[in-house]
Amino acid sequence: MKLYVQIDHTDGIDALPKTDISSAINAWLESSTSNASHAQQESSPSQQISERLGIHIEVQKRMELKEPLNFLYSLARQHKTEFVIGIIDEKTGNQEDVCYFGFEEGKPDIYEISNYLGL
Repeated sequence: MKLYVQIDHTDGIDALPKTDISSAINAWLESSTSNASHAQQESSPSQQISERLGIHIEVQKRMELKEPLNFLYSLARQHKTEFVIGIIDEKTGNQEDVCYFGFEEGKPDIYEISNYLGL
């Protein structure tokens, strides 16, 4: 299952230190044993979202979520932001938000999230 975990775009992403967050994600990816990749996506000028920061990850088991979600939760607390986790349709590329975690939403519950995702 292909997933994305990105900063919630309704959370005022323009006020966040994107460079710091992007650098932290890159550093984590280099040292991580996870199969995650950086998901930085520029949007068209007609869209409200100027940039999406986060990761893409393919998982088969719920425990594969533990390391990435713990790291991203630490970023959420540090930068006082929220993350959204969702499913990427491998045929169409469409993305569907599933649930949120972060500074206000709290620590991600791996078991709850994996149930939402059908893992």
